[in-house]
Formats: sequence, C-alpha cells, structure tokens
Amino acid sequence: MPNNLAANIFLHFKKVLEGFDLVKTVGTSKVVMEPAGVVGIFTPWNSSAGSIAIKVAPAIAAGCTVVIKPSEMSAMQTEVLMDAFHEAGLPPGVINVVTGLGEVVGTELTKSPDIQKIAFTGSTQIGKLVAKNSLDTMKRLTLELGGKSPNIILDDADLSTAIPMAINACYLNNGQACIAASRLIVPEDRLDEVKLLAKAAVEKIKVGDPRDKDVKLGPLASTKQYKRVQEYIKSGIEEGAELVIGGEGHPQGLEGGNFIKPTVFANVTREMRIAKEEIFGPCERFHLSGQQGLRERDRRIFFTKSSSRFVSRAVATSRSPDSSTASAMFRSKPPALPMTNHTLFINSCLSSCTYCVVSDRWSAALNWEGVVPSHVSRYSCSPKIPPSRPIPDCSNLPKRANGS
Repeated sequence: MPNNLAANIFLHFKKVLEGFDLVKTVGTSKVVMEPAGVVGIFTPWNSSAGSIAIKVAPAIAAGCTVVIKPSEMSAMQTEVLMDAFHEAGLPPGVINVVTGLGEVVGTELTKSPDIQKIAFTGSTQIGKLVAKNSLDTMKRLTLELGGKSPNIILDDADLSTAIPMAINACYLNNGQACIAASRLIVPEDRLDEVKLLAKAAVEKIKVGDPRDKDVKLGPLASTKQYKRVQEYIKSGIEEGAELVIGGEGHPQGLEGGNFIKPTVFANVTREMRIAKEEIFGPCERFHLSGQQGLRERDRRIFFTKSSSRFVSRAVATSRSPDSSTASAMFRSKPPALPMTNHTLFINSCLSSCTYCVVSDRWSAALNWEGVVPSHVSRYSCSPKIPPSRPIPDCSNLPKRANGS
C-alpha cells in the first residue's frame, strides 16, 4: 500500500504537468511560472515513502532540486526510495538526502539562505520551531503538523458497519498516523450498542509479528513511543474515562516487544488529556452527543473543534455522500465544517468527499490544506481545484546560480 501510494503521487503530478500552461496572460501582463528554488524536505518515521513522495513529486515537477532530511528512525526506508530514484536515471544533485538529528541537520536547513522553501511533516511543537528558524531568510513554508481527527457517527448511521470501520480508521498503521480518526463522537442514546460493537471489533484484531499476514496490529515504532502511549492510557483511566477494552501493559504472550493492547475508552470528556492530545497509538476515544436532528448534528460537529489540531474529519451516515448531509455541513449558518478544514471522509476511512467533491478512493489529488494549528499551506492539487501557486515544468528555463 505505501509503495503504491508513493508511485501514484508521481504519476499524478506527471498527469498535471501534461496539461499545465506554463505561460499565462493576465490582463495585459505575461506571467511565466518559475521554480521556487531549493526545497528542504522534512519527513516523519511513520510513513516514509508516502511523506517523501508527496513533497518530492511537486518539487521536481516545478523544476526545483530538493534536500531531504528523513527521520533518523526511518533511514533504511529512505534508502530504498533513493535507490529507486537512482535507477530512474535522475541527474545527480536533483534529489539529495542528509541524515542526522533534527536539532543539528534540521536547524541548518531551516536557517540556510540556500534553501528557498521548507516542506515539513511532524509535531506541532517542532513545526513552530521550523517556522521561527525560517523567518530570518523569509522561506516559504508548508507544514503538516499533529493530528487529532474526529469521526462523527450521525444518528442514522448503520452502527454494525460504522463502528468496525471506525476502529480500523483509528488503528491505521498501529494508530501511528496523523489521519487516524482517534476521536469517535457517537449518539448518547446508542452508547451501549456502540461499546458492544467496538469491543467485538477489537477482539477480532490479531496483535503480533507484522510479517504474519493475519496480524492487524504490530509493535509500535520504538520503546519511547510505547512508553508515551502507556502514559496516555494511564492518564485516561486516572481521569475517569471508562475503559471498554484494552488498558495498560502488553498483550498476553507479547511481553518482549513494544506491543500495545488495542484500547477503547468511552465517556471521554473534552477536559481529559486523551481528548485533547495526539496519542499516536491504537487507542480510540468515545465522546457523546445529543439527538435532536440536524441542528444537534451541527453542534456535534462544532464539538470536534475542542481540539484545533486535526488533519481530517470523518462522518458516518446512511445518506449518500453527495446528498444534503454533506451539503448541510458546509451551508449551515454558521458553517459546521468551514472551508479551512482539510479532508472530509464520508462512510469510509478511504473513500472521501473533499470540499463536497466526491472521489471513489483516496488520491494524491486530494488537498491537505489549512490554516489551523495542524496545517499551514497545502501539499497537492487537482486540476479541478487550482492550487494557490501553479506547478510548472521549468526544465527549459535558464538555471539559477545555485543550480536549481
């Protein structure tokens, strides 16, 4: 899946370039699209191939060279990609990798006057530091930061389908994903049914060696991450959340690794730490909502704003994704889902309705955009949704002095 995703991203931008107008007339002016310059790329450990591809593809399509600073925890995965770039016959110097710690390599890249743009994926805390370091040289920034994505179960949803899907969406990549829908907002009068379905779904999940094709959850990426998730589970219990299944410690028989018991909490309130902070592990949290029709649905969606750090939102409903349900979310006064939101998934953790533009599968064409603390600027574009800055092919333009 990650390798196919990475490959599709490059194919998408190839298609965009085929029909892109590099020279435009605006009024009486002639506008020529040029490369931004050298791009510094920062990628996380949880999705190495996809994170690199979604930054490298538009950059080289625009005629820019790139310097990749991968996470020190995913150097081997990055090496596989670099071998692929080498075999593709790219000229030396177009794609470069510098490994090392963020406080050393990352700081140098963000402060270097030879870097014109930064594309960063990581925590909100480090993203703020990247932005501050880039200020003196006035770099252009694209930041994808921490996520706390909500999944809203509407009153008319088929729970027998929606709840197992919600569990899968939360446990994506062992819960180590910025788009993991880790906050489940459910109808209060159906909570008992939701808890039974969630527990049954988790009990079917096999935890163990990821090389086993039947295993759905493997170990977390590091001992540090394991301890972090354990602290959050302990915090949820101490603050009074109801433990539906899972809890502290290792699954039985897996005491020798960074394995987590797949965990579900119910009756989580907005004040709890597990409701506000990104856990980055297989831990689902249930919030409650009322039942009085569309107005209450809108209120429920507003409730998800208790955390401003989310990369996507999901909605489960019996209605068609392109029907009045999606429309009402955008047209309510005030809007339940403002246009500054990112991706809206409807009735699937893969299928999506983005800005009410329906797609039958996840695509590189989806915009990852926002102005809340989880995002600054956007990553990719679709020909149907023009980007804030077009993506040109400037291979025939004169080279800059820095070689970009």
